[in-house]
Amino acid sequence: MWFQEKKYAWYLLGALWLIALISTIPRFVMAFYQGQIAEDLDSSRGFISFAWSLNLLITAACLPVGGWLVDRFGPKRILLAGRIVGVIAAAVTYFSAEHAFYFLLGYGVLFGLTGISATTEFSLLFHWFKHKRGTANTILRSASPLGLALISPIFVANRDWLSWSDAFLLTSVLGLVLSLPLIQLVVKDPTSEPAKAAGDTRRKTVKEFIAEWKGTVSSPIMLAVVMALFVCGFNMGTVEMSLVAIHDHAHVPVETIGVALSLLGLMDVAGSLFFGVLLDRYSRTKILAVLYVLRTIGFLLLLLSLPVSPMVFSILFGATYVGVVPGSLLVASEWKKESGAQTGSLLLLHSLGGIAGSLLGGVTFDLTGDYRLLIGLNLGLCVLTAGLFLFGAMAGRHTAKQEVAKTSH
Repeated sequence: MWFQEKKYAWYLLGALWLIALISTIPRFVMAFYQGQIAEDLDSSRGFISFAWSLNLLITAACLPVGGWLVDRFGPKRILLAGRIVGVIAAAVTYFSAEHAFYFLLGYGVLFGLTGISATTEFSLLFHWFKHKRGTANTILRSASPLGLALISPIFVANRDWLSWSDAFLLTSVLGLVLSLPLIQLVVKDPTSEPAKAAGDTRRKTVKEFIAEWKGTVSSPIMLAVVMALFVCGFNMGTVEMSLVAIHDHAHVPVETIGVALSLLGLMDVAGSLFFGVLLDRYSRTKILAVLYVLRTIGFLLLLLSLPVSPMVFSILFGATYVGVVPGSLLVASEWKKESGAQTGSLLLLHSLGGIAGSLLGGVTFDLTGDYRLLIGLNLGLCVLTAGLFLFGAMAGRHTAKQEVAKTSH
């Protein structure tokens, strides 16, 4: 036993972390090479943005489907299938220098289809970790920001001979020689919930599915979870697509923007570890309320555009960047029995929020000439979500007292 968990659980976390790290390379490419990709493909940046949006839409559509597949066939098979598609997608995108169609097919379509395996990590960690679920999930989520921090200096320092197509080739090779063997050798399906039994269950009708979701949002805690995941996606979509533009519009010096973005990445990692421990030790609903209070302060400072705003926003948002998704999914699994389908549906809300936040950045700027409306929307949504978690925590405590009173009579 290591830290109250079986040794295998930590081996599994290490394998999943490496797989997630490899999966961050395409994200790095899109963040740093958009202009170069458009030039090399002799296309517009609008075409690159369309491929990115198509990727998000297909990923979002695959989430609930992937969750159902996990329940039916087990997370190991679906994770393996998703990574195989990822290897093929990276290879196809590598050859897109020959024709823009291959970029759309590889990055826009095939990488989007890897969304079928997005729920597998949570299903595996939820089963194998009993006491440190919050810590495990936030450590896994730290792979993405840490990956960007590790990969970026390598490509920036060697930009003369390392190109975006090299990055996709590296993704394909690492997926083939590391990700697929790790899944095959390390990952084990949950033993207490065999895939065969899950496959024998009757599929829900649309009417039953709608009724189930009505029951879900009627619970104050689950309503807070649903809102938190959508708002988290909206916040992330805003930050990833518009933060540099927001700072630039506020006339923040380029050097300050660079330092702020580096600080954001460092706080991603530090915050994931810190809030992971808190999620295992204290009330998760209260911790999530605190996360959204911190985000509220961050967006308020961004709206006020003070000299300290870029740095303080990076500290506050970076610290809370990773904790919301695993924390919300853990709260949902406590209130309703965890399943791949449930996790997929909840992550779909996060993806839809990300799409909305990304697209509204350009729309609101075109309408108003600045980003204050977009920042204000993020601010209001964070206030609402923090309030819902506080209300849900109080409602849950009141219900618990009523249950205790009933059993005492």
